[in-house]
Amino acid sequence: MEIDDVAQVHGVLPFQLQFDKPVPSQIKFAEWNPDKDLLAIVTEDDSKLILHRFNWQRLWTISPGKCITSLCWRPDGKAIALGLEDGTLSFHDVENGKLLTTLNSHTVAVVCLNWEEDAHLDDSANISTYEDRTSRFLPPHPRVPRMPGLVSGDNGFIDGHEDSFREPSIPSHQRFNVLCSGDKDGSICFSIFGIFPIGKINIHNFCALTPNLDNRVMHRLVNASIHKVSLSKDLCRLIIVCSGELDEVEVESRETQMDCHSMDMHGLHCLALDTSIFSKRKNELHQVAQQASNIEDLNEVIRASLSVMYKQWSDAMHTFHEKFDPLSSLIVDHGLDSSPQEEFLSLLGGARTSPPVHQFLVNSLGESGMKRVSKVVSSAGKELQHIALDHLQPAAEIIAFRVGELRGLSRWRARYKAIGLDESLVNDATEKAGMLLIQIERFMKVLSSVVQQFSNFFNWLLKCIKLLMQETNDQPLQYNSELLVIFLKFLYDRDPVKLLLDLSEVDHYVEVDSDTMQRAKELVKFGGFSDCDFLQRTLAKEFGLMELSFREAFVMPFNTISQKISCKDLLPLFPTSTSITIPTSISYYEDMKCENGLVSYVSFRIPDEPSEIANCIGIVRGFMHDLSKIEESSLEAVLLSVPAGYYCVDLSLYKENQIVLLLNKSSTTSESSGEALMMIVQASDLPFIQVPRAVYPNFWTFRQLKDSVINLQIENEKARCIPHSVTTPLAVSASRGVACVFAVRKRALVYILEEDEDEADDVSTDSTTAKSLHPNALHAPLDLSDFVRLAPQTTHVHVSSTIQYNTMQSLKLVSHQYLNYIHSLPIKPLFFSSLPSQQHTLLFDFLIKTLNLSQKDAFTISTRFSNRKSLAKPQTLVNYLQTLGLSDTQVKSSVRVCPQLLFCNIDKTLKPKIEFLQDHGILGSDLQKLVSKKSHIFTHSLKKKMLPCVEVIKNALLNRESKHDLALVLRRGSSLFAGPVDRLSRNIAFLESCGIVGSQLSLLLQRQPRLFAKQECELKDFVSKVVNLGFSTKSRMLVHGLHTLSCLSQDTFEKKFKIFRGFGFSHDEFMLIFTRAPGVLRMSPEKLKLGLDFFLNTVKLDKEVIYHSPSCLMHNMDDRVIPRYKVLQIIKMKKLSKKKEPSFLNVVRMTEEDFLKSYVIKFRANAEELLVAYKGHLCDSDLE
Repeated sequence: MEIDDVAQVHGVLPFQLQFDKPVPSQIKFAEWNPDKDLLAIVTEDDSKLILHRFNWQRLWTISPGKCITSLCWRPDGKAIALGLEDGTLSFHDVENGKLLTTLNSHTVAVVCLNWEEDAHLDDSANISTYEDRTSRFLPPHPRVPRMPGLVSGDNGFIDGHEDSFREPSIPSHQRFNVLCSGDKDGSICFSIFGIFPIGKINIHNFCALTPNLDNRVMHRLVNASIHKVSLSKDLCRLIIVCSGELDEVEVESRETQMDCHSMDMHGLHCLALDTSIFSKRKNELHQVAQQASNIEDLNEVIRASLSVMYKQWSDAMHTFHEKFDPLSSLIVDHGLDSSPQEEFLSLLGGARTSPPVHQFLVNSLGESGMKRVSKVVSSAGKELQHIALDHLQPAAEIIAFRVGELRGLSRWRARYKAIGLDESLVNDATEKAGMLLIQIERFMKVLSSVVQQFSNFFNWLLKCIKLLMQETNDQPLQYNSELLVIFLKFLYDRDPVKLLLDLSEVDHYVEVDSDTMQRAKELVKFGGFSDCDFLQRTLAKEFGLMELSFREAFVMPFNTISQKISCKDLLPLFPTSTSITIPTSISYYEDMKCENGLVSYVSFRIPDEPSEIANCIGIVRGFMHDLSKIEESSLEAVLLSVPAGYYCVDLSLYKENQIVLLLNKSSTTSESSGEALMMIVQASDLPFIQVPRAVYPNFWTFRQLKDSVINLQIENEKARCIPHSVTTPLAVSASRGVACVFAVRKRALVYILEEDEDEADDVSTDSTTAKSLHPNALHAPLDLSDFVRLAPQTTHVHVSSTIQYNTMQSLKLVSHQYLNYIHSLPIKPLFFSSLPSQQHTLLFDFLIKTLNLSQKDAFTISTRFSNRKSLAKPQTLVNYLQTLGLSDTQVKSSVRVCPQLLFCNIDKTLKPKIEFLQDHGILGSDLQKLVSKKSHIFTHSLKKKMLPCVEVIKNALLNRESKHDLALVLRRGSSLFAGPVDRLSRNIAFLESCGIVGSQLSLLLQRQPRLFAKQECELKDFVSKVVNLGFSTKSRMLVHGLHTLSCLSQDTFEKKFKIFRGFGFSHDEFMLIFTRAPGVLRMSPEKLKLGLDFFLNTVKLDKEVIYHSPSCLMHNMDDRVIPRYKVLQIIKMKKLSKKKEPSFLNVVRMTEEDFLKSYVIKFRANAEELLVAYKGHLCDSDLE
């Protein structure tokens, strides 16, 4: 039998099809989130980014407005980077797709992205030991103000917006990571944390010395385009796969220039770059990037503040001149030779009102117009003062502090000079930051003076209008005549505020008298500064100079790092005539045989142009695995021939040295029909051949292997048939063990590449499967899916260096037997069916009749376990769960949550785990709820997961022997079993390092065990977020802040803020309440509103009392607060006490016994009435 005939039967091995869903258009890019079950896809037609959950629920869709040319996730999965056709990099939040920031590092399309974090095992080496001290001394970073909208009541700020609680750009604890981006012109940019650009190289500028040849001969690329870049996990090397021409460069001497000779070697090449500077100086780079990125964010706050202030003041002055400019025309029309200022001064001096002024004040402007102009200018002045105090000044102060920190680092020359941090440039930036603070102080004084003089002018003018209109003045308006004279002479037709805020490139200089300049110079010299002309500059100009000084200071590290990235190796792979898209994948695997513990794998599809090696897959192993010994390094390669009748569409390196191949059938007659194959090959088992490095570039690497091609056989590999023609991309997630394949018919098929461990054990021991190992043992009709599930167990082998033909022939005979038997049976379609087949009708009926499941759920479960012919195990499970006391509804729920329980081995798998939980205090109704709602925990291994996790939990609890405390943790924290045991231990150690120890750690573990199940980086980010909100690691309130914030979503947090804002609390007051009594935010909105309304509107407490003692809101309003208030009101009304009225908050805090003794029993004559007022509501509820 031919191979393709066998493949038609054997092409389906146990990759479970999770679902088959339509997609809106052809997909251009797809990539799984490294930390969550999320898939990001980019559509081909309209270049939209769509984020799906694993169940294909669409979370959000965004359109960046430009064509997306590349895609990459941040290593922690919390942000996604997009490369655009214009060279822009845009970064979006995973939660809602919101644009976080952009980088303009390229000028042409970004064709590939790779974001890698330092994977060194020693956390102390990866996490910066430098502590960001800004939050200790300064308030949280101010947010960016926005232009006021047209909505009534809009105050022009982002009040209540989520940016109010935004964390710093780079938390100090975040693991060091680098984003590499390559464009179509051959440039590669490096950005720390994707935010701070730190280097740029171009592959055309590199020359590689050929090993073991004349040292004067080097080679470099010409007209090359990048296909893929990949940074190693230790950040020490970068592998680039590119296509282009290879030229020979002769170097006669050091003084002469290089001569290039074209070698007509256009093809696919592999470059290896030394990026060890990132690993050697990661702590220094981390600290500089942290300060620089935060300074850039704060610069944006200042820039936006100046823009908003300029716009608001310009609008106000436009309104002023629009109303007052007609006076000049009236003066000219009346034939007078004077100015508006002179006319107003004449009026101020007591002269008769001239006709044009009278006409202007009474007819043109009027009282209402005067009030409107006054309100506009006054409001603009208040808004500018608000922005300056809440945004502009805090941002400048924090910049000054951060640049001071950088200044201290720059003086540590032994460490920071190596990365280009220049002390003199940082000193200059420090001086400019200080000058900006002085300019802001100056601006605020000028603004205050100008607003005051405008107000004085408007008051006087309004009084004049009333006198001219002979109206009575109920409230005499106060004004200062001297200020009026100053205003009319110097401010009426000049605008010092607008001059200071002007952001145009035209240089505006402020006039300063010589005496003031001389005093300023003396003060500047006394302070040790060199800039004596700052008084002549505007605020906007000063800000521009500060930005320029920062750019100059940060361009030095950028250039230094760029120069330290060097090319160490160049490997020609195979020739191509043109630059075509070639599926490529690069990965690094742990290999203790290598000196650095990592070995590189580069895999790619070889196009049809080299006919002698057409339709092949090439894999290179160990390329540049030791930079220091490149001449001695052993480069290995292997050439795999795609099975006959198929061609490779895409490929991806997978975990554990595996490669996933996506193959289309060559005989497809149309693009909308056909078949495909997904196959996993164990790359580490392939017969790699050592490639001698001395022979290239005269010969292509893979042409040397044309006589050593390994033929892939479908029946020998783990593979699955796909009933569609497929197209790129192939999205594979190593962390989740899933693959997403896209069909030409615009469908997405998600396959699970790995089976559940417990389920696999059950399948291997299932009696039905055991009896089905040979066709003669089958006593019931088989469908194709039954055969497919059995075929892997009898045919699965790996390719080896010498193919065992006897074994292969035996396997073919077995295949013949199966085929002959199958052809004699009625076979149903495998992939699509709307109704259950006869083979699993029994299970379908059992799930509906016995467990009362819906038809949809019953169909899903019965289809998943369609190979099970017996209902013995499901019935045993139901009986066992009922003996535990579970109701029918709870049994149904447990099966829906975890269908694998239906076919588990009760005595071997489930019962020991149940007994384990019972031994640790989970009994009765608690056990029943756990089994019904969280039955998935029984899929975890008892010995490998549950036992070790429980020991770790016990050690963290204050009372190790308390079954009650342990049971509480297990009931609430079933997710603790999901991750590695050492993650739980590391998270506990991290929280202890934050000061959460003893009873606080035990309390947090009992109340919010989900925190301890988070990824390490996610937990550290979360703690950093809480600290940045105002909590200290030295405060015992930190644990309460963690507990509260972990219970609230961002939306809920914002809603609670809006409740407080509705009662007049500012953002800072709200944050003060949160830090002093975090539990207040865990209250329901109804109770929160009731408490605030009662204390503020009924008791008439000031807001200051609430935010200084916010815990008063947490008392029971119905049983404690309101009844005690009624008692006090009776005592006050009847004047029962002659003492000073007590503080109501002190009364609320009193114990029950003390309150009754002091305010009820004490007044014996009225005790009954007071008691009824205090406890009457309880009696009423009892009667009801």
